[in-house]
Amino acid sequence: MLNPPNINDPQNSKERVQLGLKEDPAWLAILGLVLFTILGILAGGSFLRIAFPVASFVVGLFLYKRYPELYIGFTWWLWFLAPLVRRLVDYKSGFEVQALILATPFLVTAITLPKLIQYFWRSYPYRQGGLPFILVLIAICYSFLIGLVNLGFNFKLIRTFAEWIGPVAFGFFILSNWRNYPSYKENTLRTFFWGTLVMGSYGLIQFIAMPPWDSYWQQKVVEEAGYVNALAGELGSAIWSTSNTNGSLALLLIPGVLFLLNNKSPLSIPVAVVGCLAFLLTNSRTSWILSLVALLILTISLRLRLQIKIILITLVVVLSVFPLASMPPFSGIIASRFATLSKVDDDYSAQARKWQYEDFFNNGLINPIGSGMSSLNHPDSGIINLISEMGWLGSIPFLGGLSLFLWQLFQNSRENYDVFLFVARAIAFTLAISPSGNFFSGLPAFIIWYFASIAMAGKIYHRHQLTNYSRQA
Repeated sequence: MLNPPNINDPQNSKERVQLGLKEDPAWLAILGLVLFTILGILAGGSFLRIAFPVASFVVGLFLYKRYPELYIGFTWWLWFLAPLVRRLVDYKSGFEVQALILATPFLVTAITLPKLIQYFWRSYPYRQGGLPFILVLIAICYSFLIGLVNLGFNFKLIRTFAEWIGPVAFGFFILSNWRNYPSYKENTLRTFFWGTLVMGSYGLIQFIAMPPWDSYWQQKVVEEAGYVNALAGELGSAIWSTSNTNGSLALLLIPGVLFLLNNKSPLSIPVAVVGCLAFLLTNSRTSWILSLVALLILTISLRLRLQIKIILITLVVVLSVFPLASMPPFSGIIASRFATLSKVDDDYSAQARKWQYEDFFNNGLINPIGSGMSSLNHPDSGIINLISEMGWLGSIPFLGGLSLFLWQLFQNSRENYDVFLFVARAIAFTLAISPSGNFFSGLPAFIIWYFASIAMAGKIYHRHQLTNYSRQA
C-alpha cells in the first residue's frame, strides 16, 4: 500500500528551489547589484536615485524570467531595505523629499502585471480562483480612470496606481504558479527568518546608538513642514529600522515573528526575541493589536497538538522578551505607549482617526462615483480612502473580490498539518479587516495579497497532491 505523501516536504515539488550551480547567474546578478549600490553610496550616491531603481528593475526582470523563487525573495528584500538605501544616499548627497529610490519595490513588484493582464483576457481564471483578482482589477482601473479625468495625467497618479495594482498582480503571480508552492514556502520562510534578524538587530542598534544617516534623515523629515507630519511626530519615540516608518517595520515583523514560532532552527528563539523587542519599540499600537489577533486566529485554526506547541513557544518568547523590555532604556518608551491603550480619549492619533471617521460618515459616505485615485493624501484609514476615491461603484467590486478571496481561504480547510498555510492566512485576514491604517495599497496591501495568495496556492497544491495520491492508491 502507498504511504501518504508528506506534503510539507519541499522534496515533493519538482519545481522546488535548487540552490546550486544553476542559480549562479542569479546570485551574480544580485551580488552585482549589492556591490554596485555600496560603491555608488561611497562615491557620493546621487546618481543612485535613478540608477538603483533601474538596476533593481533589470535584476528583478531577469530573476522573474529565469528564477522565480529568487525573484520573490529579491522583491521582499527590496521592501525591507530600499528605505535604508534612500537614507544612505540622502546622507551622502543631501535630503530629497521625492525619493525615487522608495519607488523601487513598486517597480519590481509591478513586473508581474503583464501576467495578470494576460490572464484577464482568458476564461479559465474564473474557474481557477482568479475571479477575486478580476473584480479588484476592475475597481482599481475604474479609480484610475476617474482620477485621470479629475486630476489629469501626473506622476503622483502613476505612482498611486502602482501602489494599488502591484500587490494584486504579485499575488496573482503567486496563485497562478501554485505548483511551486513548496519552493515558494521555503523561500518565504528563509527570507523572513533572515529579514527579521536584520531588521530587528538594526532597529535595536538604531534605538541604542542611532547611526548618523538615520539621525540626519530624522532631522530633515521634521524640518520639512509638508512631509509626512504623522511620521515626524513618531520619530522621537519609536524605531523604524531599515523601513521608512515605524508602522511599516511593525507590519514586516509580524509575519517574521509568527513564522519563527514554528521554526525548527536552534536560532529561531533568539531571532524571535530580537524581532519581538524591535516590534515593541516600533510603538505601533495598531500592529500590536493586529499581531495578537493574528496569533489568536492561527492558534484556534490548528489541531490541539500544534496549538499546545505554538502556545508553549509563544510563552518562551514572551518570558525571554519581558526582562529585556522591563530594563532601561527599553522600559520607558514601551511602558508609556502601552499606557495610552487605556487612555484613548487623551491620545491625539486616536482622536484624529475619530475625526476622520466622523467627517467621512457626514460627507464622504454619500459619494457613489468617488473622487478618483490619488485625490486624497492617504488618510489613516483604508476604508475611508477606498470609498472616497472609488465611490460605491468601485468599492463594491473591490471589497467583494477581496472578501471572496478571503472567504475561499477558510473553506474546506483540511491542511491543518501545514502551519505555514495557517500563518499566512491569519496574517492576510487580520490585516485586511483592520479598521485603522491604509491597508489596501502599498506595503500593507503587498503583505495582504502575498500571504492570501500563497495560502490559496497551498490549498490548491495540497488538494492536487491528495487527489493524485487517491488515484495512485
